[in-house]
This record gives sequence, structure tokens and C-alpha cells, in this order.
Amino acid sequence: MCSCMRKHLGQGKMERKWSKGMQQPQSQKQGDPHLNIRVTPLRTAQPIVHVNTFGAFLRYLREREQLQQQEVSETFPDIFQTYHVPTLTADMYRKLERGKRAPQFEELLPLYVSFTAGNGMLLSPEERRTYLHLARLKIESLQRRRPKLRPESEWRLLEIHLAQIDQDIPLKDSTKDSERTKNFRAQAHHTLSFDTSYIVGREAWHTTMLSYLEVVPLKKLVVIQGMMGAGKTSSLKLLLQNLLEHEEYWPIFYTFSPASDITPDDHLDTFLATILAELYVAEPEATKTPPLTERIEQVLKRLTEAEQRVVLLVDDAQVILDQLGQLTENWRQFLTAFLQHQHRALIYLATREWPLWSGRERVFVADGDETMIPPLDPRTGAEIWRRLGFTDVAEELLQQAAERCGGNALMIELRAASLQRPRFSFSWRRRTEPSSSQEKKNEQQQLVERLLAEPHVFEAADFEARQLLLQVISKRLSSDAIQLLEVVSASPLALPFPLLAEINQQGEYAFVELLKASLVDRNATGLDERAYLQPLVREAGVQKLLVEERLGEVEQRLAQMYSVWLDQGTFQSEQEQAALVTELAILYLKQHRLLEAAELLIEYGWLSFAFGHASRLARVTDEIMRSFPWHLSAENEAGGQLLHHYLLARSLDRDLVAPERKKAYLSLYEAMRNGSVAFKPRTLVHLVHHKLRYLTLGKQYAEAWSLIDQVCKQYEDLQDTKPITYAELLDRRAYVLGRWGDFQDAQAKKEQDEAEATKLHEEAFRLRQQAVTVHEQCIALLRRYERFASPVEQSHIRFKRARLLNDLAYYQRSTGHLEEAKQAMKECLKLKEAGFVVPGSLAVSYDDYGQLLGQLGDYQEALAYSDRALQVLQKLVDEGHSSAPREKGMLLVNRGRLLLQLGRLDQ
Repeated sequence: MCSCMRKHLGQGKMERKWSKGMQQPQSQKQGDPHLNIRVTPLRTAQPIVHVNTFGAFLRYLREREQLQQQEVSETFPDIFQTYHVPTLTADMYRKLERGKRAPQFEELLPLYVSFTAGNGMLLSPEERRTYLHLARLKIESLQRRRPKLRPESEWRLLEIHLAQIDQDIPLKDSTKDSERTKNFRAQAHHTLSFDTSYIVGREAWHTTMLSYLEVVPLKKLVVIQGMMGAGKTSSLKLLLQNLLEHEEYWPIFYTFSPASDITPDDHLDTFLATILAELYVAEPEATKTPPLTERIEQVLKRLTEAEQRVVLLVDDAQVILDQLGQLTENWRQFLTAFLQHQHRALIYLATREWPLWSGRERVFVADGDETMIPPLDPRTGAEIWRRLGFTDVAEELLQQAAERCGGNALMIELRAASLQRPRFSFSWRRRTEPSSSQEKKNEQQQLVERLLAEPHVFEAADFEARQLLLQVISKRLSSDAIQLLEVVSASPLALPFPLLAEINQQGEYAFVELLKASLVDRNATGLDERAYLQPLVREAGVQKLLVEERLGEVEQRLAQMYSVWLDQGTFQSEQEQAALVTELAILYLKQHRLLEAAELLIEYGWLSFAFGHASRLARVTDEIMRSFPWHLSAENEAGGQLLHHYLLARSLDRDLVAPERKKAYLSLYEAMRNGSVAFKPRTLVHLVHHKLRYLTLGKQYAEAWSLIDQVCKQYEDLQDTKPITYAELLDRRAYVLGRWGDFQDAQAKKEQDEAEATKLHEEAFRLRQQAVTVHEQCIALLRRYERFASPVEQSHIRFKRARLLNDLAYYQRSTGHLEEAKQAMKECLKLKEAGFVVPGSLAVSYDDYGQLLGQLGDYQEALAYSDRALQVLQKLVDEGHSSAPREKGMLLVNRGRLLLQLGRLDQ
């Protein structure tokens, strides 16, 4: 597509100069499903014709094509309607040719389209200028009803529109006239708008781009790089609008054709031929095309001679690169000559890919990070969401949705359109009553919240988005780069750089290749040292894998990489650890590896629960377990039971002492004991804990103690191989001792015989003191190993220490060691406040500490911690945690006890 602008429109006489053999690209943007790609030759030379009125010129064009007035006017309705302009009737057109009617300014574009696209007429650049010149003379010569004079910039912009049309018309078109006009309606909507009113958030970047017109030494090549949808074309439109307002600039707008059968050197031939035509350089005879060097010299000579400063606005320039993403020798020759020659012209080159200019002329070039189009900021992105109809959604949510789309306007537009369509679930989901908070939200807000909660922005059913997304990924990428892109796309998490070597040995070079192709989020990558793709690229990669039915295959590999990261890698925060555990568990679930998912969550699931992933995990688990017969293998049966009674029971607020849950855990314990299923050590501790739990609930304390003593001896080697797991197993001794001591103390309070009661109290004290000793041993063991543990193990140790310190303080309180209990609770709270806690646990610890402070006589501080506990729990109540109201009741009872001690009976 080419459009040009010149200061002078008037030409007293018109020469029609067409030339054969040269190729012109069609103005279609890549991906338009309505158009067939065509490449059209320039116009063949015609005799000189003298025409001096607009009506006579229209008649001359019509008669040259041997058309009747009726044939021409039959194409008006569809085309005029496309441009929202009242249609010219046959009678109005007759008067137009006879000079009895002047055209309206708004009619000039659809009328020109009717002649060219509608009736297959081919006009030269000189004829296009004559059309405009004579139309302007006719309009401005009116004496009656003289219209408001249009500013020069509007006439200049109209010529750019007409130049676009000229490049859109195929020379030979076998389609019927009705089909031609119908197809053009779709084309016009896509390619002919220079409206910039919809563009927001580019003010600072636009100012920077304009500054290159003024710098010294002069910039001659400014490369505007950005991925699909980043706003390159919109940015060129903004530049064009500004240039049109200044008489000293001569802008030429050119877009390369996306047709796959045009080589980079073909593009250069077309580009040079078009620029020469627009610069008034006479075209050569078809059989005498000058060599490339001579044509380059012609362009540079004309650029130097032009009174106005020529500014070339060139779009979709990624097509001029070869298969390796480099400039061809001919393109390098042209650009080198362009940079070295003495002229004032400037090229703004918009492209998805650019190899960086490495020549000695870098002083005249601006490219790389300096001119990369930045993503839209969250506030601007939120404004786009509102313009697309999401007016009733909170600003904060819209900003989050804009960030989720990577600040890419195209991605926001695609997602906004698909979000508002009817959506259906094709998986088995449990029907749940909406919470009160959900009922208060409008439909739009619920749609945006769902977008933010899903791992992928687009769904498989978003067909229109899929068709466009498949065009995002460059076809020049090497196999290593494609392999890297596929894995990183399939990962909801940004991968650490060291992990890229797990994909292929050339991971570093492959990533640089993606960087050059504008597929990488440079800002996030540089900040976090993680491989971030642009969100639109990631979605494109996922859609590519879905189309090729290879997503499952790539996710298998991704699960292996996540496992390596979990065991050996480093993390930026506990939130990242939680996200990794969650995504790895979901991959295991999708691959029907239920036991691996369950064992992962038993060991590290607290991270997922602490950072808000529990509901999603429960939902995905429930859906997947309903989708296939998981009872058919012993491993999946065990994994399914663990997931059902561990994860789902907690998340769905089921009765944790239900008979079926007890039956399942006892069955799993027997499977562990007889070896029918091989469990990991941490799962073993989990199953032993539940066996002990049911024994202590049945007041079988001696049997429980015998069991844990035997298990600790049986697995004593874990002290060397899995010290964290051994500490957890050893702590089950403290669990039995503590519960046994609590039972003895309760019995002592019921005992009528004073001597027997004293004996029971002493036994309770002894058991509780032993529990304190075991807790202290476990905490010391965890502290020793923490220095040598991996990052995720360190987080796990701190989580366990926080729990054990809380239990330790409880039994220290019950044995009268209040100051020691206070120190233990301080350390516990420090860990829990740092995030090593599951929801609700911090509130319980605040309450426990408040009760301890009350025992120490510090009632005011005790009340302050009681307030903190209630505030934390109230937040959980507001968020819809089903167990929170019951826990709040218990905290209120404890607060009442404190108030009673203070004598505040009214409270």
C-alpha cells in the first residue's frame, strides 16, 4: 500500500503514464480473511489528454473504459454506503459530468473508489492528482451555497487515501462487478481509515518520535519495532497527522504487501518504483528497467532536490528480511546509500523484527530499545476496556486486565469481544450456590474476574482470535527458537534463564532470536531474569500447539522442567514457589497422575493454600476426577482418595471426621503398610498422622504411642536422607504425648478422689513436658538443616517451625513456663507474619498470644492481639471462607474471657 502527499495538487494538463512489468503490493494488512492477495503492475503509458473541468475529466475516464453512465452509477450504492456517505443517484452523476453539480468533499473518496475498485479503472499518479485538483477547483469556485473551505491538511490526507486505493486495485480481475464491490466493502473497513481519535496513551512516545525530526546530526532511519498489536500502524498514523499540519514536510505512506510469494528483493523493486512515481520521476520503458544502483541514485537525487523534507512512513517492514531475519544484500545496499547520501529525508520504518543496524552509519540511525514501542500503561489499558463496553467494572480490575493482556491494544480488543459472548462449560462441575459477594457483582465484573483467574487469556473456542494469533509468530524462527517458544508459551509461569537449557542446548541463542523478533517482554525479562514472552505471543504459542494437537506433549516436558526447578532452582519469593507448586500439581492432574499431584500437595500444598490457589486447585481437581475412571489403577485410586479427602474436603468445607473419610485414610494406611502402593516419605508421615489421629480420637493413647514409637524406629534412616520429613515424623510423638496429657488433665478435673486427681494431674504434666521436649528437639533439627536446604525446602522448614513453635508455646503454657512460651510465640508470629502460614492460622496464633499475655497480666496488649485476630478472621469471612464464621465465634469466646478478667462485664 502506498500513499503520498505533495504540497501542489494543481496540474494544468494531465499525462497518463503507465508502465508494464513493475509490481505493486496490495494494501491489504496481513490476516484479512476477506481479501485475496494480489500484486498489481504500475500503469501503462497513455496519450496526453487535455481536460480542464472536473465533469469533463470524469466523462473522459468513463469513455476511455467504454462504460455507460448507468454502469458506473450501479456501483455507487454499496461503496458509498461503506463510507457512510449519501449515495449519488444516476441523475446526480449525470449532472456531475455536465458540470451542473459540484461534488461534495465527502463524496470524492467513495466516487474515486467507485471508478477504480468498483469499475476496474486504473489511474496513474498524475491522473489521481488531476482528479483532486479539478474537484477542488470546482468546489472552491462555487458562488452560491459555497461550502466551508477545507484546510490544506484535509486535502493532503484525502490524496493519501486515494493513493491507497490505487495500490489496492488489481490490474486483471476476473470477478464480477457485484462481487468486486462487495469484497471492497470489507477491504475498505480494514485499510482505508486514518482516523486517530481512538488512539490513547501514546503522547510521550509520539513526542519522542517527532523529536528525531529536529536532532543534530539528522536522523535518517528511525526503526519503530514492536510485536503484532503493539500499535505500530497507529503510531505511524499519529506521525502522519502531525506531518500533514506542517507545509515543510512531504509525507509518503507505504505499507508492504504480506503476500508470501514476494521476495525481499521484489519488495525493494516495488518500493523504489512507487517512491520514484510519487516523487514525480518519469517511469522507464517496461523493457528498460535500470539497474538497482541507478534506481537508488534516482531516488536519492530526487530526495535531495525536493523543496520539502520527504518523510517516508513505512509499515510492515518485517517482510523485507530474509529467512534468517537479516537484511538482504540489495536492501543493505539501498539503506547504506540512503544513510550516506547528503539529503534531509527520513524513514520511519515500522516492523515486528529488526536485526539492528551494524554499519558505520549508526549515527544516522535510531533503533533497538530506544525506539521500541512500549506497552500501554495500566490506566490507558483500562480506558480501552471501558471504550469497549466494560463501564461498570472497577478501575483496579480493568487495570489488572490490561496488564494481563500485556498492554497490547489488539489483545484487549480480541478478549473484550470474546468475553461478551455466551460461554458454556463442557466439563463436569459441581453446582454451588453463589456467595453473597458474587451476587453483588455485575456480569461484566464477573467476566473480568474470570479472565484474571484463568491460566490462559483465550480459550480454544475463540476461533476469530485463534486465526489472528496464528499470524503472530514469525516464520523465520529456527527450530531451536520455536522449541523454546512452544515450551515457554505453554508455561503459565515465566521460566528462569538456567531452566532454558533444559529445553535445548542452544537455549541462550534461541532466546536472543525471540528477542530480535519482538516476541519477548523486554522490561519484565530484564527486571526479573525470567523468560517472559509478550502475552499475545504466549497465547499465539498455545493456539499453535492446540491446532497441532501437541499441547499435551509439551506439557509433559514442562512438568519435568517444573520438577527440576522445584528441587534445584531459586525463587524470587514464596509467591513464586506457591505458583510453581500449583501449576505443577495442575499439570499432574491434567496428565492423570493423581498420586503425584496428591503427594506434591501434601508436602508443599500449604504454599498454594497460603497464597490463594486453593479454590482453583479444588475446582480443577474436581473437574478432572469427574472426567475419567481414576479407580482403575491402584496408584490413581490412592491419589484420588488423598485428593478427595485432603484437598477437596478442606476446600469444600466437608466434615473432617466423617466416617467415609476415616475409612479412606485407614484403607490408605493399610496400603502403605502392606506395600501395595509405594508412597513418598512425606505421604507416609501424612498417613501415619491420620492413623494416630483416629486412635487418639478413640482414646487409644497407649496404642497410638506404641505405633509412633515403632514407626520412628523403622524409619530412623530418614534422619540422614530426609531430615525435614524425619523431624515431622518425630513431632508425631509430641502430638500423641500432648493429646494424651490433655486427656489425663481432663480426667483429673472430673475425678472426685483427690489423690487420684493429683496422680492424674502429675501424669498429665509429665506427658506435656515430654511433648515440650520433643517439640524442642524437632525445632532444633529443622534449624540445623535450614542452612543446607534448597529454597523451597527452606520455606517449608519455616512453615513447619512456625507451627511447631505455636504447639510448643501451648504446652509450655500448660506446664507453667510462661516466659518461654512468650518467646516461642514471638518467633512463631514473626514467621507467620512473613507469610509462612495458611489462611486462618495467623488469627489463631494472635489469639493464642493474647491469651498468654492475659495469663502474664498484660491485659491491654492481650486485647490488642485479640483485636488483630478478629480483624484477620473478619477478612476471611468477607472473602467467603466457609469455616471462618465458626472460628470467629471461638475467638469471640476467648475475647470474652479476657474482658471478664478485666471486669468489663458490659462488653
